[in-house]
Amino acid sequence: FIRAFYRESIGLFADSTESDHCAIHSNIFPLLYEIAHPTARENIVRLIRSKRLACGVYIAFFLLKALARAGEYELIYELLTSDDLHSWTTMLQEGATACFEAWGKDLKWNTSLCHPWASAPIPVIVEDLLGLSPETPGWETVRFEPHIPRDMEPVMLEFETKRGRIRVRVENGNAEMEILPSG
Repeated sequence: FIRAFYRESIGLFADSTESDHCAIHSNIFPLLYEIAHPTARENIVRLIRSKRLACGVYIAFFLLKALARAGEYELIYELLTSDDLHSWTTMLQEGATACFEAWGKDLKWNTSLCHPWASAPIPVIVEDLLGLSPETPGWETVRFEPHIPRDMEPVMLEFETKRGRIRVRVENGNAEMEILPSG
């Protein structure tokens, strides 16, 4: 894969074996699965920083998870909260109450207005920014490794597990987690 698609001269992965065109889509998965050389990782992050979410809503999940794998939490938050045409903000501005199939109604002639797979901000915020995940099945033990971006607005997340109610609060760049008794 690397021999066939990596273009050392530009430090990115090409779209095909016969092309030197390097789209954002061709570079997301090498970053996500950590098969890109460190120099390529820097170039891929630079490409994403430049192109932003110039991809479909579906692939945006993998883009954000790849950025998390690369430790780019500030960029993740910037993309999640951006006013770009290709953003969840566009959906909200168009009256979304669920995630659309495309970034906006006019960007795909038959856009469905209810696509749960387009809700990437939810798992990315919970797992990658708040750093919350089950360490063992059923949330018996919890992993809490937050990566709070500088500009992150206050957040409170609370949900019930069989172990108890998990509450995470973020304020002024600090994150705290507590487990409360169920009830």
